[in-house]
Amino acid sequence: MLDFLDIHVGEVSSALTFGLLLGLGLLGGKLAKKVKLPSITGYLLFGILLNPYMTGKIDPEGHYFDPHTIEQMVEFINIIALSFIAYIIGGSLYLKEMKGLGKSIGIVTIIQGAVPFIFVFLLIAFGGSIIAGDVLKTNTEYIALGLVAGTIALATAPAATVAVLHEVKARGPLTQTILGVVALDDALAVIAFILGSGIALAMLKDGGSVPLLELMQTPIIHMALSVLLGVVFGFLLIYISRFFRGQRGTMTIVVLGAVVVCGGIAEMLHFEYILTCMAFGFVVVNKMKSTRLIDMALSMEDMVFVAFFAVVGAHFDFSRIGEATLIGCLILVARFAGKYLGSWLGTSVAKSPPHVKKWLGITLLPQAGVSIGLATSFAAKAGADGLADIGSLLLSSILVAVIITEIISPPLVRIAVIKSGEGRDV
Repeated sequence: MLDFLDIHVGEVSSALTFGLLLGLGLLGGKLAKKVKLPSITGYLLFGILLNPYMTGKIDPEGHYFDPHTIEQMVEFINIIALSFIAYIIGGSLYLKEMKGLGKSIGIVTIIQGAVPFIFVFLLIAFGGSIIAGDVLKTNTEYIALGLVAGTIALATAPAATVAVLHEVKARGPLTQTILGVVALDDALAVIAFILGSGIALAMLKDGGSVPLLELMQTPIIHMALSVLLGVVFGFLLIYISRFFRGQRGTMTIVVLGAVVVCGGIAEMLHFEYILTCMAFGFVVVNKMKSTRLIDMALSMEDMVFVAFFAVVGAHFDFSRIGEATLIGCLILVARFAGKYLGSWLGTSVAKSPPHVKKWLGITLLPQAGVSIGLATSFAAKAGADGLADIGSLLLSSILVAVIITEIISPPLVRIAVIKSGEGRDV
């Protein structure tokens, strides 16, 4: 029919591939919400439909779906999306609001983050070779994988947790503690990840022969420079915003451009662009004493999230699905146990009410965007250092853990909040 009309299929269109990613991701998100699952689960699962493993069966000659096009998209979409996520995380650290949450929030946040890190690290680093066998070649690789996976285990997905709190109209000490912890949790995870991933990559390149202090030197210097760059962009955006008062549409574009440029410059300089954009958002919200410029980024969140999570799903490494499922389940179990015990210990030290001590751990189980973002960032760094195998394994393992977590944790959060007496079964 196409020949009769003198129509010939040319090279695959990047626009077609990107459009399909957005369309399938959006469809997946809508269907996920229909069955009471977070949208991110749908974005990921439907993004997998455009994975080269899948499209190779439908279009083996690559006329319509080109794996190379997906690879090209991964890099720039990751930087844009992670810059946005980091900017929004920084913008959630509004000191004026956080002062009312009490000093105990800081204690709980640190302890409930430290314990899952320890659990995941120990299980992967020292139990991985026993349980997973020769998935990785050396003990150093297991230690490095455990170190990075442990830092990622700190992060909690605020969107899923907060959505449940709103749904059941939760109020009380438990709700206040949850909101405080999820606001600080991701920031703590990003800082821990930068240190942990820097040490892990140095171990893998140098075989673990370099002293710990020397391994930490470069990540710490990069952290300081990254924060400085973010602070500069924060003051620059605040200054520019004065010329666009009352022009919300134009200012939204300015915010979009500023975040992308900030992340791009940090990436070009080999800084930690996630930390840079987090510092950017933190300065903006606290210097302006308003969330106006953060809310403008939030208005574009859905579009960014669809593209990011769909392309991550399309980038899933099916060649290691068995290994990734095994490692992902180990991470999942260790993180769940660590979050529960860490929350119990943290609330005990902080002398929180009994129902907070009992139920907080379950409400902090969701894991999503930041975890995948950090895993994606590590995979990119590892690939650049010639360590693509371990980076791919970590990303695929975290994806498995997140997909399972996002299916089972929201109902658990709902049950915990209702059982605590702070929410209503509506």
